[in-house]
Amino acid sequence: MSAPAIIIMALGVLAALSFSAFFIITIRNGWVYRVRTQMLRESVWTHEGVFEPYSRLASYDAMMWRFWVWDVSKFLRSSQP
Repeated sequence: MSAPAIIIMALGVLAALSFSAFFIITIRNGWVYRVRTQMLRESVWTHEGVFEPYSRLASYDAMMWRFWVWDVSKFLRSSQP
């Protein structure tokens, strides 16, 4: 195989990987957005002035980049300090 053919194949593989990563990140972003807005709608103010359970969620970035975790309960911090 010639060098230009190897380069073209490598670029094709790189393009496929880039598209796959973009697709997965887009799906993840939509999931994080839906989960956070749903929890925001369901949250209520407590007597301590805390917005429960939304205030216990991890940050948007933490939820976004831990893409291997899809269970929302794993992103909830305990209510105890």
